[in-house]
Amino acid sequence: MARSANLLKVLYIIMPHVFTSSHLTKGNMVFPITIMIDGSHLYYSKDFVIGRNRIAIPLASIASVGLVNKILFSDLVVETRGGRVLYFNGFTHSDARRMYDLLRNIGRINR
Repeated sequence: MARSANLLKVLYIIMPHVFTSSHLTKGNMVFPITIMIDGSHLYYSKDFVIGRNRIAIPLASIASVGLVNKILFSDLVVETRGGRVLYFNGFTHSDARRMYDLLRNIGRINR
């Protein structure tokens, strides 16, 4: 029974999860941030009037994950092993917490 519960946890972590920031936050009013987390990468996408910014970060290269809670929204802070720090702003508290927990749990499984 415990083995099947562990398998369900691993399957939950591996399946893709998509999060979109709120339109009510700075820099996200017209084009919000979209983050997808699957079993191997964190994908970041931000559209602009002309063009799009996309980043794919292998989960094995994530060194630390932070969560900054504000009054209405939360920010996710991701630091890579190369020293790059990425701030993803404007997510609901529950979405930011789910992203934080997913990245922390996947990091434990990959190590």
